[in-house]
Amino acid sequence: MAHKLLARYSQISAKTDDVDPLHKGEVLEGIVNHSLIREDSLLLCALIKHFFVKILKKLHAYAPKYKRITTVKMLHRERIANLELARIYDIISEEMGFDNSGRGSSSITQLYSFVNEFVITNTVRNSTDGALSDTDLNNNPEMMINNKIMRMDITDERMIQYARNRVFSSVQSPNLKVALLTSLNILTAENKKEAADRSQSL
Repeated sequence: MAHKLLARYSQISAKTDDVDPLHKGEVLEGIVNHSLIREDSLLLCALIKHFFVKILKKLHAYAPKYKRITTVKMLHRERIANLELARIYDIISEEMGFDNSGRGSSSITQLYSFVNEFVITNTVRNSTDGALSDTDLNNNPEMMINNKIMRMDITDERMIQYARNRVFSSVQSPNLKVALLTSLNILTAENKKEAADRSQSL
């Protein structure tokens, strides 16, 4: 068990290679300092993915030429050398209300690392030799998240409130707690905006 936990920590650490080394500790502290059960972590991963999709949809609406950017990780990498993209992303983050700085304590970094931690943890758990079996798709953590996304109703405020309650009770890391609550609050706000827009169009 000890060697598996060490391997998990090493894998998580490797996933944060894009983070400034001075802030890497903040990321690692955040993603391991919670006591969420697997089902609650799965729910949060699915909600985080929805949050990321909303960011990308806004980017594509502002600037259709960036539709080739299909992940938040790609967005963060490309904005470094693209001032126009960086400016648009700053407008989106200010409009939605989240920290897009990329620091270890920032919302996006904490959320991205939380999802990676879930994937790595469940890959280790489901494997006997450190590699995930290709034949057991039901236990593939990426597939688990995708299946959860397909089954869930993102407009269900009771589900989002349940997720908030679990974050309040089971997440000890201040940075991770803020990041998760921020994303959940933004999802609620965006759902209300979209519902209002739909009603006005009727």
